[in-house]
Amino acid sequence: MLILSFNCPKYLLIPLILFSFVSIPYDYILAEQLLLDEFTVENNPFSFLIEGPNNFLYPSQQLKVDRTQLELSGNYKDIFRERKENGDFNYLNQLGIGIGFIKPFEYNSRKSIVSVRYTGNTLNGDFPSAKVTQFRMPDGTYMIGFATTFGEHDVGVSYKNQSASLSTDFSLEPFPKSKKEDENTYLFDPLENFFGTEFSVTGTRKKSLFIAEDNFPIIKNHSIDLRIIINSESHAYAVQHTNNKDEIKYVDVPLNIRCLKGEINYYYKLNDKWRFKFIFSDLKEWVDLEITPRDADQTEITSFGVTKSTINAFNIGGGAYCRINNKTEAFLKINRSLSSEKVPINLSTPVLGKKIIIPIVHRLIGTGSLNIPIYHLQLGYAKDISEKFKLNLLLGYLFSGSTVNFDGEAQLAVGLENYPIDEELKIGWGLIHLNSRIKYKISENVYVSYQIYANVPYYELTRVGYEPPPEDKGWRIRGGGGLEHTISICFSF
Repeated sequence: MLILSFNCPKYLLIPLILFSFVSIPYDYILAEQLLLDEFTVENNPFSFLIEGPNNFLYPSQQLKVDRTQLELSGNYKDIFRERKENGDFNYLNQLGIGIGFIKPFEYNSRKSIVSVRYTGNTLNGDFPSAKVTQFRMPDGTYMIGFATTFGEHDVGVSYKNQSASLSTDFSLEPFPKSKKEDENTYLFDPLENFFGTEFSVTGTRKKSLFIAEDNFPIIKNHSIDLRIIINSESHAYAVQHTNNKDEIKYVDVPLNIRCLKGEINYYYKLNDKWRFKFIFSDLKEWVDLEITPRDADQTEITSFGVTKSTINAFNIGGGAYCRINNKTEAFLKINRSLSSEKVPINLSTPVLGKKIIIPIVHRLIGTGSLNIPIYHLQLGYAKDISEKFKLNLLLGYLFSGSTVNFDGEAQLAVGLENYPIDEELKIGWGLIHLNSRIKYKISENVYVSYQIYANVPYYELTRVGYEPPPEDKGWRIRGGGGLEHTISICFSF
């Protein structure tokens, strides 16, 4: 009888970990604008925080613009750099350009505005230490927004469409091995024969986002901002590999994400100096993922894995905005969000051979649960240094102590041997970020600005209850780094 003594090695957790990060509602984490804060719909010095790509996602906030504007921008993101003692240089960076146009006008005596924007970015990377090379991901984003007034209501709609492509190569040379002979004989060696050690990944990502909003006063000094956000993403990736027969094979990985979110923002103006904001939002996200070998016949496994999950998340928070004097203003904002998810896991290896007449197929079946609380503190400061110079600063700290649980079993050789698995993974991570912008007015109609964004991330992954062998330090990963520069010029006429 085939017996493999698996103690859930860490490679079995990798799909669940990756899926947990895919499943974190990225737009939700940024929903209160990690870098870009729209603190109030009134004219305020923190409007710089909504400029850039997201500026055109909340059109009703631009109704205060009274002149046509054309903005050109370029940015460089030094996301990650690392040089190893052996000479390997790992890096990830991004270059981007943007052009935006805002046109205010009146229609039937109603103040209205239309905005359009295009951004193009290219993400490049090379990680020789991880044997990931020629990573490249260019994207293009188109945005259009429209807002107008109906009585005391400021209403707006906007649409964003983004498409991106991905290409990269990676190697598993040498292929993972075990110190246990049975595991090599019935798992790792057949996997290497089936997949090989060299892989190429290509794919596309398409994303669309729609926002409808309405801002209106309730009573004196009290107003509400309502938003509905609909997001849809479609990913299609193909992994090319060569087996031990020198046959080129493909594995398709389609991923689809749909998201529906509602937001309520409540504003209270105490006096000319103090204003307050209270935030509540609720989100539901659906994720479908499948891993399928292309052109598999009836004697082969036709699916390496499939999962469908639903994420529920909510966010509450509040902020205070203070006008210190005519040239200086500041704000404090605190958010707390929580998302939870149940992820059904059903992974399978290909048919790796036979043991007498029994096909050798290993499966991992169970349920993963994710709980991701996120806390975010922001401090903002704005000052008119002179008639031409303006300085804006935003300091923030975002942190989370997330938990990933997996409860299931490893089925070896089509279930001849089943081993229960109960794993818990702690994901502690944080991010200190500083966003600063200097704006210089060249003339009445032209200004230039330089914006720098720096972040110091930290993360730590720990397997709960895992007792590593003496030669193993355990499974703990740490990392950090990040810097972004943006230069823009704006023309008003």
